[in-house]
Amino acid sequence: MPTEPVPDPPASSERPMKLPPDGYSSSGSSSSSGGDDGASSSSKADDDADVAPTTAAPNAPVKASKLKDLGSRGDMSAARLKLEATRVADDLKIAKFYMNDGNTQGAYLRYKDAVDHAPDDPEARFGLAQAASKLKKTDEAVLNYREYLKLDEEGDHDRDVRQALAKLGAPAK
Repeated sequence: MPTEPVPDPPASSERPMKLPPDGYSSSGSSSSSGGDDGASSSSKADDDADVAPTTAAPNAPVKASKLKDLGSRGDMSAARLKLEATRVADDLKIAKFYMNDGNTQGAYLRYKDAVDHAPDDPEARFGLAQAASKLKKTDEAVLNYREYLKLDEEGDHDRDVRQALAKLGAPAK
């Protein structure tokens, strides 16, 4: 027969935890004025719109504390500007990882993001063309190989691009 475990009694140095009575409210007042008809509840919701719950102990009531403003400036915060500055480089780095790992679809999507944010980046164009070619998206591959040649005709991948275009049966221009 299973029996329920009995909790250990508190040590002599520990005091038992007191739980709040039923109906305890953390809002600071337990009663409301009678003539308000709930109007204060909407202003209370507005006050709580920018708070995060915190607790001091596992059984303690939830208390709200204000969230910190970390210096946002409208919709172009410093973090967003930093993200935009490194976005293309990050997309290219991850796309190359995906290509080396055999995830051609993931690489294709990352190269596409890089080209969307920096259409004049030859590395992004070359990578997108390679990924499109591997995914049998021939028209897109040809288009991006040609764009690469327009951007960087004598670049690092010039020979590879011309060979890929010949293999796909498309002239370089």
